[in-house]
Amino acid sequence: MSINEKPQGFHFARHLDGNGGAEVLEWALLQNGRSHDQVWVHCDYEDAQIQQWLTRQSLDPLVVEAMTAEDSRPRVALFDQGALVGLRGVNKNPDEAMEDMVSLRVWLDPDRIITLSNKPMASIRDIQQQFVQGRGPKTTQGLFSELCDRLEWYVSQMIDDYEDEVELIEQSDLAEDHLRRREAISNLRRRVVTPRRYLAPQRDALSHLSVEPPNWFNERTLMHLKEIRNRLQRHMEDLDAVRDRTVIVQEELQAQVSDQLNARMYIINIFAAIFLPLSFFTGLFGVNLGGIPGAHSAVAFLLFCFCLLVIGVGLMVVFHWKRWF
Repeated sequence: MSINEKPQGFHFARHLDGNGGAEVLEWALLQNGRSHDQVWVHCDYEDAQIQQWLTRQSLDPLVVEAMTAEDSRPRVALFDQGALVGLRGVNKNPDEAMEDMVSLRVWLDPDRIITLSNKPMASIRDIQQQFVQGRGPKTTQGLFSELCDRLEWYVSQMIDDYEDEVELIEQSDLAEDHLRRREAISNLRRRVVTPRRYLAPQRDALSHLSVEPPNWFNERTLMHLKEIRNRLQRHMEDLDAVRDRTVIVQEELQAQVSDQLNARMYIINIFAAIFLPLSFFTGLFGVNLGGIPGAHSAVAFLLFCFCLLVIGVGLMVVFHWKRWF
């Protein structure tokens, strides 16, 4: 492949015009050096040619390695040239779980922003649409803060879906279809784990970036990042609340199932207690030995049955008087 031939992993490049719009830049222009300031480049970090292009961008080798790593967690690292930021976004791709959050690697310096991901991201698409409408960010700093804002907005949507699900489970009749409800609760609890795993370090990364920012960050960007950080903290609390609510519902379901089982076992034990003495007498008089009272009487069997009936009714009266049932 020629060095000027556009690689498959190159998605787009834009030159921000400072008025909410962006000019399309071709791949060949990027190969010829940085001819523009305020440039946004978005690529696939798994593409080998993109990885080679990054090594030619005067970036620290550690930055290139971090941006092309197979897996990454949200973090921030400051360098003399700029800032390396790792983020995660909700997966909005069809037929994929939204909890399978997409990794987004960002290199940000005063004049450009490079974003890398291996899957389409709704937040990237939203910002592109803003540029088409002429109301996009005016600087790379603003683009970065807007990107963080869009990532957070999709997280809030995901948590709203979680809260709706747990509310439906809470309002459902727990007495019906225990197995289905247990599966729904367990599934929701598993889905909550992964987002929280990434949101905590993402909140810490933005907090670190807002507390110890590069010297070329402006005050508006810092305020925006602090607000996003606070919203991420609230989302983590909401995730904890969803998890706690599922635990409560699961405990209530288990308690109800246990109560039903205990009630049934109690009834069985009551009948066992009633028939235990009757079984004793029938077993005693059922032995095939001589000397059994009434063996030669025509009414002995009826009298014996009547006695058993009296004993059974008497036991039921005693149990009822004792409030055992």
